Amino acid sequence: MRGKTVCDLGAGSGVVALAALMAGALHAVACDEDPAAREACLRNAARNGLSLDVSARPQPAEVILAADLLYREANRRLLRGRCLVADCRGEPGEGFRLLGHYQSSPLPDLGFEVGFREVRLWESEE
Repeated sequence: MRGKTVCDLGAGSGVVALAALMAGALHAVACDEDPAAREACLRNAARNGLSLDVSARPQPAEVILAADLLYREANRRLLRGRCLVADCRGEPGEGFRLLGHYQSSPLPDLGFEVGFREVRLWESEE
């Protein structure tokens, strides 16, 4: 990610976009349809002393980051170019390879079903 531009799809609070910046990304955009999520992204960036752009629509980037978007079929069309996808509900489809299975547990424990605690990480073959 170092030196790359990234777009975090379905950014929520912007944690992934901010982590990318901390890992050396040149520029990051937190993309989320929800105005409250975009506001949370900006607040989290300010709290961490980082500059982050936000958008309601996907933006061109060298790397697309996506987490828990596969519940909606239309979101698969957003996965173009170099992508990293983490999801517990689905598979991104053709053109992706599975990197591994990981267990997650939010803090505080939100009572997620066991099936939603197994996250699969996928990378585009491009």
